[in-house]
Amino acid sequence: MIREQVDITKNSQNEYGLVIDNSALLQTETVEYTTAQSGTVLVTGESGYLTEIRALVITTDGTSGEVKVGFDGGNFIKMYVSKQNQLSVTGINIRGNEGEDLKVWTTTGTDAVFIGVNYIQRKKL
Repeated sequence: MIREQVDITKNSQNEYGLVIDNSALLQTETVEYTTAQSGTVLVTGESGYLTEIRALVITTDGTSGEVKVGFDGGNFIKMYVSKQNQLSVTGINIRGNEGEDLKVWTTTGTDAVFIGVNYIQRKKL
């Protein structure tokens, strides 16, 4: 049983509170581009919050160029299309700065690029 506002300082009945940070629930954004992108916003940052990438999928039908997903502050993942045309990464935590947008850069020209990203926006402590 979960009860709201349990005072655990007077815990004579062995009750425990459960706190869930609803702002840190996993969200998903997907997009497909058929033109080069230069810092296109994928997820808009919010003041007082940190955006964190938790999983990422990139796929393209291109054979050259680069696809980069990340933050202006320097944290990103880059795929070199001449080496591979699909990337799937899970179990990661790539964090932007407070209020920083999650962006996409591509140099694949008119070759299609699909991006799927799982992320959270966590309140900065």
